[in-house]
Amino acid sequence: MKEIREPRIGVHVLLENSKKEVLILRRSKTDKNEPLHWDLPGGGLDDNEEIEIGAIREVKEETGLDVSGIKIIGAYTIDDDSLQFIAKAKANSEDVVLSFEHDEYKWVSIYKLNEIKKIGIHLKVAIAILFKNERILVYPNY
Repeated sequence: MKEIREPRIGVHVLLENSKKEVLILRRSKTDKNEPLHWDLPGGGLDDNEEIEIGAIREVKEETGLDVSGIKIIGAYTIDDDSLQFIAKAKANSEDVVLSFEHDEYKWVSIYKLNEIKKIGIHLKVAIAILFKNERILVYPNY
């Protein structure tokens, strides 16, 4: 019989600056899932945490930035026990201070996102949501 686990729930944020550029972060070389891949700020929600609150917390932890105007724009699964959300928000500044989880960042036009090499799964999904107008996606065993 298959073990039943609590689902992992996370949120990843398309964070825009005043020039309508999106912040992407490069995962550090020690990242266990996608080392040196470009992705969005975000991560797992704490127990009983609202999605929007988790988005604010994750952006602050990973970039040092405060955000406003959070809106959920999509949801997806990666495997049997994961539900992830994509949110959009405005950055209140561009003074990024990276956490240990990342080693580089860029502000990029949304129209240049497809040109980025080594894109992480969450950024891939966000691109699909933005350009294919999809809201719920399933990526089994990516």
